[in-house]
Amino acid sequence: MDDIADLEKRIAGALDRIGSGLEQMRMNDVPAPAPDLAPAPAPDQGAELDNLRAELEAEREVTAQLEERVRQLRKRHEARTAEIEAELNELRDKVAPLEADRQRMRQVNGRLRESNDALRKANAAGLADADLINIAMKRELEALKAVRASDRAELDEIIGDLAPILKEAADA
Repeated sequence: MDDIADLEKRIAGALDRIGSGLEQMRMNDVPAPAPDLAPAPAPDQGAELDNLRAELEAEREVTAQLEERVRQLRKRHEARTAEIEAELNELRDKVAPLEADRQRMRQVNGRLRESNDALRKANAAGLADADLINIAMKRELEALKAVRASDRAELDEIIGDLAPILKEAADA
């Protein structure tokens, strides 16, 4: 940003010098040059005009360099943004199955709590019901299987993330 401010100052200075040169030409009753026909400047003004043209050309070169830098920065920014979006999509894809497992575990655990509540109420009333015990045991098994599946998915994810690192270490 400091470079841009410095360049703006230099361009403004060059434009001011061009403007003052034109004012001097007007004050000396020198007609402004026609766009296609430029009169020969006086020896004093010729050197100054050449200097001004050189400065203007130098400023144009610097401006072109800055524009190229901006294009390169934009290109890098767009590439990095695309990388981040790809990583985000990859992470979303990894999280989706884990979230599904978590939802399934919530449902199974909810049913298990219901079965346990019914079993406790039956036991409190002195009614031992074999069907309630079987239902509770089935739901508890479902809950354990859901926890195991979730743990397995998490381990698979960890192994998947470690595999490239281990392969690099083995190759090195």
